Amino acid sequence: MEIAAKHPFKIHLRKRRMPSGTEVSLMQFLKWEPETPGFKYEWNEGKIIKIHRKMDVKHNLLYSNLLKKFRETSSFTNDGMLITEVEVLMEISFRRPYIAFFTQEQLIKAGNNEMVMSEFLIAVISKNDNYQNTFEKTVQYFENGAKLVWHILPSVRMVKVFTSPKNDVTCSENDLIPATSVISDLEITVNELFKNYI
Repeated sequence: MEIAAKHPFKIHLRKRRMPSGTEVSLMQFLKWEPETPGFKYEWNEGKIIKIHRKMDVKHNLLYSNLLKKFRETSSFTNDGMLITEVEVLMEISFRRPYIAFFTQEQLIKAGNNEMVMSEFLIAVISKNDNYQNTFEKTVQYFENGAKLVWHILPSVRMVKVFTSPKNDVTCSENDLIPATSVISDLEITVNELFKNYI
């Protein structure tokens, strides 16, 4: 009973699962320790969002191929980073994009508990994803300062590139995937992104 009095919320949440759609405050969400394997959780407009974490291991190859090209850029030389499954806090939501780019300045601010928003985020769309939910997240990213969002579509080996919620282009095969609006010297084609991906 003494432990429950000290940590009432944490004990309470451990005793029951929190279904998707449960209303909680951001602070409650951040303190919650979900124990359901195979899922990740986000917070949007006061509600918990449960998302399949069935990210195909092959998707790590996409990140590896992108990282090889990123290491050739001035952003990498200047200590910028492409981070996977990073926690992105916005005014009304808490998201975990598959990949997000942060400058060294942003990383320092984040280390000082300042809220920072990536200008370049990437989603890998798998068969378990709800595309409407992914697009809603994309809109939120732009509303909070993003300049570029990629949707990687492994099933058709294409990349949909958004420069705003209303402006997108679809790239395939030897098309260069636009990234220069954020990382001026990042050049990678769709085929290079999907190299060795079966």
